[in-house]
Amino acid sequence: MGQAMWTLEQLRQLRDFEYEPVPGCKVALIPISKGSLSEGYGSSIVWDARIYRKGIMGPRQLTSIELQGAGVPADEADKIEAEATRALGMLREMYPVLLPRVERLKLEIEASVKAIEAKAASLQGKPEPKPKAED
Repeated sequence: MGQAMWTLEQLRQLRDFEYEPVPGCKVALIPISKGSLSEGYGSSIVWDARIYRKGIMGPRQLTSIELQGAGVPADEADKIEAEATRALGMLREMYPVLLPRVERLKLEIEASVKAIEAKAASLQGKPEPKPKAED
């Protein structure tokens, strides 16, 4: 196993969450979006580690035993499982919700603040503040 599976930089950029320890066996860290229509898509995320094996229908839960069944040596399988568990912990901490939802909420909050400022200014008899130039 010559390469690192997932670096902190990859996790920060939400990229490259796949690792192929042996041909025909792929380990993937995936976000499963939770949240009803009323709550908004991506209001929470459950991060999970899955294994995709050639000849097996659908993804399987990542375990050392599954990896060994795909031909990965036992010591490497244990290391991959531990590494995936660590990476999932960091992902859960860094990304509890999907990024588009966070961006939308930020815009909604900014719009609400501007509306409150305008209302406060009108109640005080002051002219409405002019919009600030975007950076």
